[in-house]
Amino acid sequence: MSTRPIRQREQTHLPPRERLLPLLYRVISLAYYRRSERYARYREEVGSPPPLPAEPLTDLLAVYLSQRLPARWVGRLGLDGLLRCAKTLRGVLCAAGFFGLLGFWFVRGVFRTVRRLGALGRGAGARAAPECFLKRAPVGNLNISIGQSILLRGFEYADNRLVCYFERTQPIARSCQIFVHAYPADAAALPADRIPHGQFCKDHDPVVEIQAWPRKRVYRDETWLGDLPSGDYRLEIGLVDIATLERLPMVESERSAAELGWVRVSALDEAAPEPNLIGAAHGSR
Repeated sequence: MSTRPIRQREQTHLPPRERLLPLLYRVISLAYYRRSERYARYREEVGSPPPLPAEPLTDLLAVYLSQRLPARWVGRLGLDGLLRCAKTLRGVLCAAGFFGLLGFWFVRGVFRTVRRLGALGRGAGARAAPECFLKRAPVGNLNISIGQSILLRGFEYADNRLVCYFERTQPIARSCQIFVHAYPADAAALPADRIPHGQFCKDHDPVVEIQAWPRKRVYRDETWLGDLPSGDYRLEIGLVDIATLERLPMVESERSAAELGWVRVSALDEAAPEPNLIGAAHGSR
């Protein structure tokens, strides 16, 4: 496993965009799902905080803006900033009515034309693939098959940052989350609400939905562990189906999670110049 620190590079392009009608359908479906008892049970099981309250139209506009604005703008705005912009845009559209919608489509067309002209001016470099996808994984220390469709190639850990490399080998129709569970060596580090679970939950959605991952490309997933209390942690990672709450099994072992071994989380001012690895990683087979 590589011991070089993982450098953060600015993402120059956004994930593949969705058309407005499929995006509208997905946001409405997700809004209904979040109101169901099954979603509440899932949140209770994983101990994850509830999502930020947002109306379906606001959520739709926020996702739409996140896929259309430049990546550096999205990074500076953050989730709260995108929701504020979406609420403002929703208010303008509701107040202006039909003519406001026409004006929105006009401004959207002008914005797309300006971006297209800018891309032509920058040349082929502007059409590079998103940085979350690589031609090959820099490490291959795991090679665990998940659900017969996803291959966990390997992972790196340095400076409280966990980077895992996934590859889609077969078409998959499921919508999945990536779960990362950190089990502390000292159970006293757990807050009261996490003691029943025995671990810290770092579940998150992939930047690009798993169905849209291109073939013969490796997806680079990053999880920040620096917000956990300092100490040693045993890490587990895997995929969970959002619709059924079912974990995708590891094919070789039929387990529901891949063991990444023990790592150490240090405070930023205590971090050593070299990555601090506790032990070699071995996946579940």
